Amino acid sequence: MKTNRVSKVAAVDSAQQPTVSQALETFLRLGLVGKSPKTVQWYRKRLAGLSATLGPGAPAVGVMESDLLEWYAGQQGRKLRWGGKSSHPKTKGGLSPSYLHSLVRAAKVSFKWLEEQGIVPADPARKLAFPRLPRTGRKGIADGDVSRILALAKRGGEDSEMRERDYALLRFLESTGARLGGMAGLLLDDLALDEPEPRNRRAIVREKFDEERPVYMTPSALEAMQGWLAVRTAIADEHVFLGKVNGGEWQALGESGIYQVVKRFAILAGVKKNFSPHQWRHRFGRLLAQQGMSLGVIAQLMGHKNVSVTDRYYGQFADDERQREYDRHMPDLG
Repeated sequence: MKTNRVSKVAAVDSAQQPTVSQALETFLRLGLVGKSPKTVQWYRKRLAGLSATLGPGAPAVGVMESDLLEWYAGQQGRKLRWGGKSSHPKTKGGLSPSYLHSLVRAAKVSFKWLEEQGIVPADPARKLAFPRLPRTGRKGIADGDVSRILALAKRGGEDSEMRERDYALLRFLESTGARLGGMAGLLLDDLALDEPEPRNRRAIVREKFDEERPVYMTPSALEAMQGWLAVRTAIADEHVFLGKVNGGEWQALGESGIYQVVKRFAILAGVKKNFSPHQWRHRFGRLLAQQGMSLGVIAQLMGHKNVSVTDRYYGQFADDERQREYDRHMPDLG
């Protein structure tokens, strides 16, 4: 039975108490200080439905664990995805496990912060469990496709600056497993390419939820990056990857711009699918797993907070891969 949230918690003395809407807005405004607009929007989108279900005008102190469990059960039982906007028309089918997982994360992070700030007396989302995510392998872009794209980028065209930029960008993507946002936000000060120790080919990227992590480059990627930096010395912008808009001044290359570089070379190489930057990231994780690297180290290299995410995506092997490993390790006692 559907419950009216406002009336359900109306018995709580609401004098001087923030409403659910006010409390969640306070979290978005103050709890995410220093986070990127993209991160704030990520939380806002997921908390909007929660606020509507609990009742925007209901006192936040009255939200109980049972309220959140009922909200989550409603999300699990949805029959339509999206809806309400022309860009996201209603689509039959429930919400994906990964999106349900993100809803729980948003609820848990926001109410934990509200408890820490004394806005609510206790965290009602503390025992809210994350949904089980499917164990699905991610192969990513094919190795041969990457080789063809890199070869084309290395030859490049007549514009030497663009050639050096494109090759450095693609080499960085191929060797680091960085997310698109981390590449777009990469600054010159984030690079450590001139350390005395030659193994220190690294950079600091800021990615999901603005968290910083180190990434490492192969010698070929380092050489490509140095080639690009050598021709961009007179450019004032501190972003590593830059682009020209309509042939004008150099400026920071955003996520869309980086995607267009990758897409352009994929088309030139005849690659028709699985070429997006995130598919390169999946390939990075798969290769490390196939080389026998421990899932714990792979998780750190990919910026996964939980190794279970790494295991779900890259710890699973296709039948032919399992067969090869079986044949290699299992003795035939014939």
